[in-house]
Amino acid sequence: MANLLHTRNLRDPDSKLDTSESIVTIPENLPSWADLQPLTDDAIIGLHQQSSINVVQHWRELKSSRVRRIAQDAVTKAAKIHPSEPLTMAVIRHNTNIPVPKPLYYCATARMRLIAMDYVPGNILAVCWNDLPWYRKIIVVWTLRQYVQQLRGATKAVIKDGELHPGPLGLEPAECVGLPFTEYNAGPFETYADMIDWFNHKRHVAIRMGHAPTSTPVLDTSYPLVLTHGDLGPHNIMLDDKNRVWIIDWGNAGLYPIWMEYTITCGWWEKYRFGRFIAAFITGYYPFHLRFLRDISWALDFGWAIQ
Repeated sequence: MANLLHTRNLRDPDSKLDTSESIVTIPENLPSWADLQPLTDDAIIGLHQQSSINVVQHWRELKSSRVRRIAQDAVTKAAKIHPSEPLTMAVIRHNTNIPVPKPLYYCATARMRLIAMDYVPGNILAVCWNDLPWYRKIIVVWTLRQYVQQLRGATKAVIKDGELHPGPLGLEPAECVGLPFTEYNAGPFETYADMIDWFNHKRHVAIRMGHAPTSTPVLDTSYPLVLTHGDLGPHNIMLDDKNRVWIIDWGNAGLYPIWMEYTITCGWWEKYRFGRFIAAFITGYYPFHLRFLRDISWALDFGWAIQ
């Protein structure tokens, strides 16, 4: 698995997915990614900072990621990027048929962490969902269900390479990021049991401080760890110009309990009509764990520092 990630340029010649037809060559004054490859890290960072083409300017949940178009066929993303993100994208492309932008480049300097990837023209699902006809919505939801099954099926490929600890992909445990892990992250966790102990400690804090009922369930390790996107809301799903469904923003992905995808996805989808049903259909139904995380939400949002 480690061979799929190179610090400078990421090549994925064996990908099952061909994205060449998704490239748009406008505006004409932009160079191609091939023209930019000889540039230094600082030069590419400079292009990102100077670019006025904000790919996600119309969607507030993605603004903090600063995704900008610097080439006819490439965008750059600068945020709290961990090396596991381009690695995860390469792993998913290599082991599934899920449409994922091809990672092209990653750098981490004193100035910035930045990833470059294929530019895929299309619409963010959160923007166009309400305008889709009912049959198109069904197709999208069914497709996402199949993607999640493929993602979980690819878990064996990761574990086969010795990836046993929960959290972001990599040779060593890393901090877990995303909604269940507070805004300050959590871990690294050496074992699955360590992660569950962390959650159960948050349960204890929430109950002790009077912000969760004593009936809040206790978690255990009986559910398997699987490859998880970790933020599968409509803001991270795209429809390209051929109506293919893409999944973007793999920054929160990693090995997590199978129930975690539902608890996070549910939070994003339930603002839409039939949203909780949609989330359950896509990821599986885990009401026990959804209740757990909502019961301990005070400890995650406000009591994160209490021992």
